[in-house]
Formats: sequence, structure tokens, C-alpha cells
Amino acid sequence: MIEGLFQGSNYATSKALLDMTAARHEVLAGNIANVHTPGYKRIDVTETFMDQLKTAIAKQDVPELLDFKKIDLAEAHGFEAQDSSGNNVNLEQEMMFLSENSFAYQMNAQLVSSSLRRLETAITGRTS
Repeated sequence: MIEGLFQGSNYATSKALLDMTAARHEVLAGNIANVHTPGYKRIDVTETFMDQLKTAIAKQDVPELLDFKKIDLAEAHGFEAQDSSGNNVNLEQEMMFLSENSFAYQMNAQLVSSSLRRLETAITGRTS
């Protein structure tokens, strides 16, 4: 019965998305760290992967998709170099992406925590 809570689609999806947002946070932080590195090209999760993620969410099959060996990262196209160094990282944009990603992480963390609190309530019979 307890296994059912951890295998449920909402918990599993939230947990997988929590892991994905944590991985994307590392990528965005890397972009920010390289904002002044000549020739550095911004990387991010590919559009194809994000489309697959949306489809998997709709089908409630996110945990299978989010095996982290499968997350596609690539140079992000559509971002022009800010100066002659060839670096295409825009600090303000990266901070915005990081903020959006942090919000998604916090939301998924709350969903996972809520599931765990329900489990605690079921086991102890009281809320903390």
C-alpha cells in the first residue's frame, strides 16, 4: 500500500520533474559562470526534449523519460553574441531562466513534500 504512494503518477511525475529542474539548474548556472568566457556558447535542454517532456506529462509517463542519461543538452540557438568575443550568454536572460527554473523546482518540491506529509499522517495518525 505504501509503495502505491511512491508509484502514483502525481508523486512520480513531481519527483522526476524535481530531478530535471535540478539538472537544468546546473546547466543554467554553468552558463552564468561562463558569461565572460570568450567563445562560450549557451547550452540548455533541447526543444525536442522539452516537447517530449510535455507529451510524457500528458501521458503520465514522465519517470521513464527522465532517465538523466537521456536528457538532451545542446547549444541553444537563437541567442546572438553580445560582443566581439563570440560569447552568446546574456546575464539578464540567464537570471530570468534561472528564476523560472527555481520556481518550477520549488513547486515540485512542495508537491513531493505534500505526498510525504500525507504518508507521515497515515503512519502516525497525526499531522506535524
